[in-house]
Amino acid sequence: NVGLAASAGGITAFLHYRYFRIDKGQMTRALGGCVTGLVAVAASAPTLSFLQAVLVGAIAGIIHNTGFSLLRKYILHQVWQVRTAYMVAIHGLGGVWGTLCVVLFGSEGPSIGLLAVQLEGIAIALVYSVGLAHAVFLLFSVYKRRGAVIS
Repeated sequence: NVGLAASAGGITAFLHYRYFRIDKGQMTRALGGCVTGLVAVAASAPTLSFLQAVLVGAIAGIIHNTGFSLLRKYILHQVWQVRTAYMVAIHGLGGVWGTLCVVLFGSEGPSIGLLAVQLEGIAIALVYSVGLAHAVFLLFSVYKRRGAVIS
């Protein structure tokens, strides 16, 4: 299932990008879609059928391309932020999709209780990630200022 989702994510991301974009990032998008498929299927791989794994991976590939494009257009404009946009698209958006796939395709079937638990986990992970990133950048800025004053 993991291999099927990764393959479907890569192929879908490549084809989506090939037919809807013109610049030269096709292979990068295909590899990103492949990894996004891996991330998305990780949570529910043992409970998926082969067709469901392909569906999860294919949707993950499209989510990767769309998410990366939106991040670059509206939030991460700078050239040095390209890697960050890829990481957020792959692990952030792919992880959210994979978490929701546990509810959609899990062995217990879709339920409101499980959806609430998964949404709570997504919110906690988002708050933790953003909070920790801000703390690290704050420490770097303080360290950089102190180094400039000492020099």
